[in-house]
Amino acid sequence: MNSLFYQLIRVAIGTQDSLSRLPSQKEWKALYDMAKKQSLVGVCFAALQRLGADADEGFARIGISEMMYLTWMGMTAKIQQKNQTVDEQCAELQAKLSADGYRSYIMKGQAVDSLYGSLSALRQSGDIDVYLE
Repeated sequence: MNSLFYQLIRVAIGTQDSLSRLPSQKEWKALYDMAKKQSLVGVCFAALQRLGADADEGFARIGISEMMYLTWMGMTAKIQQKNQTVDEQCAELQAKLSADGYRSYIMKGQAVDSLYGSLSALRQSGDIDVYLE
């Protein structure tokens, strides 16, 4: 199972084009659970899209059930919405600190999300860490 999970990540980031085999329905559920545990649901969903899965029955092409695909897609949409909110909060906080005369910068995830390239909106964010000088 770990091998399929690592392959899924490689497909998501574009270093692999396909999985070595199609996972069973039970394995897709286990892959989703592992992605959730590792905070990689959105990133791994990008792999589903790269593998050709889409809401127009493309999910059947990769052997994933429609329900599992829609669950994964729904969680990914929530991740994207949260990222947009956290990005806005970071900008507001930075502006407020700057207006109050503090030199600061945002650390961790939101500050380095550009390193994720096209996957930046799919990364799961956590808290906002700020360095104040």
